[in-house]
Amino acid sequence: MPKRIMYISPGTDLGGGEVSLLTLISNLDRTQYTPIVCTYGQGRFAERVKKLDCPLHILSYGGILSQLLFVFKLKNLIKSKRADLVHVNTLDIRAGIATRLARVPLMGHLRVIFPTTWVDRAFVKIADTTIAVSNAVRDHFCKEENTPIDAFKTIYNAVDTQENAKGSDLREELGLGPDTKIIGVVGRIDPWKGMETFVEAAAKLNETSPQTHFVIAGNPGPSEEEQAYNQHLKNRTTELQLTDTLHFLGYRSDALNVIKQFTALVVPSRILQTPEGIKTEGFGRVAAEGLAMHTPVIASCVGGLPEIIEHNKTGLLFTESDAEDLASQIKYLLDNPDLCHQISDAGVKRFNKYFSVNCHLHNIQSLYARILTK
Repeated sequence: MPKRIMYISPGTDLGGGEVSLLTLISNLDRTQYTPIVCTYGQGRFAERVKKLDCPLHILSYGGILSQLLFVFKLKNLIKSKRADLVHVNTLDIRAGIATRLARVPLMGHLRVIFPTTWVDRAFVKIADTTIAVSNAVRDHFCKEENTPIDAFKTIYNAVDTQENAKGSDLREELGLGPDTKIIGVVGRIDPWKGMETFVEAAAKLNETSPQTHFVIAGNPGPSEEEQAYNQHLKNRTTELQLTDTLHFLGYRSDALNVIKQFTALVVPSRILQTPEGIKTEGFGRVAAEGLAMHTPVIASCVGGLPEIIEHNKTGLLFTESDAEDLASQIKYLLDNPDLCHQISDAGVKRFNKYFSVNCHLHNIQSLYARILTK
């Protein structure tokens, strides 16, 4: 009989972590495992789960006083659904405590480099194991929280190349000719994604590469900070006289289709300093998407990105927040079409070896089997 895996997603929107979880659930070997999904509210994640062949449970919670009740709701759900293992898509301590109270094996998922606390450390301590999406994520957590490395298992995220790979002709959509080069960024518009570096680099290239256009595909989140950052990018685009060559596309459901039409994909993530600590790219899913779509990738040298992109082999790396260096790397690619083909070919091979759905499934399901046979 298939083992019942309960997936708990505190996130209700569709960020990289939620997309990765959906990819896992969609491709899970149903002869071995039966997925059950729980999320903490309505949202785009729940809507996507409803399209899958698996049960969905939505639990909501209120203020601080209701947190204890919420833990017991989770525990009762885990027991009533007879879950054999709980896989939490974050380090949510409420899900961790509920799982332990239900006496069920617990697995967590560390997806970003962020300011950690004793609560995160507590989750890792009570979990049977925690998946890290990169060695960079693992090493940062272990250093900050004095945690042994063997508490983690590094398993890279996967990209499902069947999703969002079809859509409109981008050049036709933007009114561009077939010889126009398109350099683009795809992702949530957020200060730590470093898109201002991309805008500044575009300005440096605008005069020397007149047949080049630039694209930002993504929306800001609802927070004041993200909305203000989005407006800052648009204001800066106007100040730098880029309004004719830099295009804001907004959110694209056909992200892979957009990426495969780029001459090069840029991933300009930066290290964001906050009062609590640093925040940066834990993995860099969009960089793996670029490899999958046979598009040359130019990424900043932060977080997990150097584990995806090998400089001058499967892509190019540039110094974080350095618009001059980024512009130089873009120009280098534009001037060397043979290099574009060489690194994109090598990128596809690296993708198939490390970031394909089959590779991800093998690693995750092997880990499930190990925990369930303890």
